[in-house]
Amino acid sequence: MMKVCSAFFGKEEHNLKKENDILETTLSIAENGYSEAYHFLLDAYEKSIENYGPQTLYFLACLAGGANMPEKSVNWLRKSITDNGWWYRPEVLEDDDLELLKDNSKFLLLKSISDVRYIDAVRKSKPLFSWKAKTADNLFLAVHGNTQNGKIARNDCLFHLQ
Repeated sequence: MMKVCSAFFGKEEHNLKKENDILETTLSIAENGYSEAYHFLLDAYEKSIENYGPQTLYFLACLAGGANMPEKSVNWLRKSITDNGWWYRPEVLEDDDLELLKDNSKFLLLKSISDVRYIDAVRKSKPLFSWKAKTADNLFLAVHGNTQNGKIARNDCLFHLQ
């Protein structure tokens, strides 16, 4: 199964809830075949491109890779990394579904660009807080999934907060 659920940190101004729902459906379809899942997601993406972000392009790249469509896979990564200026954590682009690209010069260049952007983002990041010592007997731990950001996690867990 694809390891497509841990790709990107950055700007996301599209409809995250709808995108997340489509990606969950895509994962279910992929269990029966990557080609069918690829065409399902491609159809949804083409109907409203503005509603999809880096995670969708990553899914499309992985699905194309898993369906033995290396050029399409590279093209999705190019669109994400070069055209949109997005980046992925380095280990994400080592996905098994991208294995057929490991020696592809276009892929290696895109991975290099993404890796540099990631390193730059990490270098510019600052911790907002850290845990130095236990200060109370109660602990609240907020956890969210790899494809989620704060907005999605809050919506998914809102019922626990009420």
